[in-house]
Amino acid sequence: MAKMKILIMSDSHGADLNMQKAINQFGEMDMLIHLGDIEGGADYLRAIAPCDPDNVYIVRGNCDYDYSLPGDQIIDICGFKVLLTHGHHHYVAPYEGGCDQLRQFAEDNECDIAMFGHIHVPVIDTTSKCTLLNPGSISRPRQSDRKKTFMRMEIDDKGLPHYSLGEINDRIGSFFK
Repeated sequence: MAKMKILIMSDSHGADLNMQKAINQFGEMDMLIHLGDIEGGADYLRAIAPCDPDNVYIVRGNCDYDYSLPGDQIIDICGFKVLLTHGHHHYVAPYEGGCDQLRQFAEDNECDIAMFGHIHVPVIDTTSKCTLLNPGSISRPRQSDRKKTFMRMEIDDKGLPHYSLGEINDRIGSFFK
């Protein structure tokens, strides 16, 4: 199985420069996913994405008024059924139990992975049947260290997914945890 590199970002809130920085820091990619609250930057993101335009996915957040963007979307990534959502319709919150409705919706739809935004806090939760991923926010972070984050998802040669966080860095290079 071929390797795949996916950039996941969310909650840019009009910070087009930070989307560009995340792309530059990420490097070569096969797919780009934005999980909502892009606030008018959808066309810009599609224009600068260094991957096939058919592999750029953007969902609508609660601060987006572009109704051509889908609310929830389920896609296939290397055989994984993946839910893309901003999360506000699933009542996500950054505290314990704050993703229960989202997880249930994803599992009811037989999704392996649920990617969401809205809470501006990174999440990598692989503890149940459906993995929950939130890249945090590249413009208005809410976690204690206030780092502007995005996520890398890689599918290895064996078809296994791997996840890591990156942060917007004004210096040269990038940093992945």
